[in-house]
Amino acid sequence: MGSRPETPISCLVGVTKINSMKITTILLDCDNTLVQSESLAFEANADLINEILAARKVDLNFTGSYLQREFVGQNFQNMVNY
Repeated sequence: MGSRPETPISCLVGVTKINSMKITTILLDCDNTLVQSESLAFEANADLINEILAARKVDLNFTGSYLQREFVGQNFQNMVNY
């Protein structure tokens, strides 16, 4: 594998001035181990689903907390197919 490009932290977090630190690793937490990422993911899913429904003129609106109660442990495709 080739080497990964280093990305300045300022590009990722919107900081205009920061030390010469470079990001060399990105840690992803998708199962609530380090951060309560599930609630954030369900909020994002609700936003996307609501946008799709509005574009299709469907009068439904979901919250992240509702989706989390109903679909915890399932993937996005299962939510959409429900």
